[in-house]
Amino acid sequence: MKDLKEQIKTLNFSNLYVFYGDENYLKNLYAQKISDAVLPPEARLMNLDTLDDKTYSAAALMGYCETAPFLAERRVVVIKNSGVFAAGKKDETEKTEKYFKSIPESAIVIFIEEKIDKRLTIFKSASKSGGCVEFKTPGTSDLIKWLTGIAKTNKRMISPAVCALFLQTANADMDTLISEFNKLIDYTKDSIEKEDIAAVVTKSLESKVFDLVAEIGNKNLKEALDIYNSLLFMKESPLGILALIARQFKLMISASQLREQKKSKQEIADILNLKDYVIEKIIKQSGNFSRNILRQAFKECLGTDIDIKTGKVSDKLGVELLIIKYAG
Repeated sequence: MKDLKEQIKTLNFSNLYVFYGDENYLKNLYAQKISDAVLPPEARLMNLDTLDDKTYSAAALMGYCETAPFLAERRVVVIKNSGVFAAGKKDETEKTEKYFKSIPESAIVIFIEEKIDKRLTIFKSASKSGGCVEFKTPGTSDLIKWLTGIAKTNKRMISPAVCALFLQTANADMDTLISEFNKLIDYTKDSIEKEDIAAVVTKSLESKVFDLVAEIGNKNLKEALDIYNSLLFMKESPLGILALIARQFKLMISASQLREQKKSKQEIADILNLKDYVIEKIIKQSGNFSRNILRQAFKECLGTDIDIKTGKVSDKLGVELLIIKYAG
């Protein structure tokens, strides 16, 4: 990422990039930054080409790259989800990799991929260009800085604490975060407060299940069942809810074990592949359960799943009985 930012700053670009990772927002943003840096507005129509999973082929790529730029020094070809960096398109993968060495200096090729297999030779070949960049979700402090900047641009004020609450409530990728944050901007006039988040931000399913498990840990049976029934009312699957409850118990077990190993919150987040603000909540929530209860509850989640799938109990009732047992 540091090298990419420097290339954009100095306009010293490679002719091949592969953007991958969890954050589509950042992948598209940096593809846009490259395009904007290379092509003035009046040259984009004739020199910016796009391909996707339905239109991509190595032949199409070659055709665009071999076309001379029109009233510009370079042309940019952006490919979204070609699929050639994962298994399943062997012929196109081989043809694409073979062409990497022949991309003319007048072309900049940017692959934006959801699925990447780093073991494939095409990824290794692309890596030699230095243009393979993984886009992960930034840490909490960076996300707060990003959102605070957006708020300031729109003449809104938001404190770091309220911003952190927003992140915990929305708990989503950056595309969804910006969509939800724009709702807050439209809803408010001067400052964004906790009450505004409760009023307009759509809480993610994971956040709702997080609240459900929190009520279980606090032995608030009525509140836990209220959340469960509200999820059912929203047409969420009981088995899907059960899977998230089980995942929550498993994460608390893993986080507790890693804490005992003196791992930092950031290290735990990296190991469990979770956002750091989520880990903070998980660690706090695990304090409401003993290790034995966590393990027992996780096993019972698996047992309930089997009972539902074998017809011993209905899905709605099975999950409800589990909640009653541990929140009662």
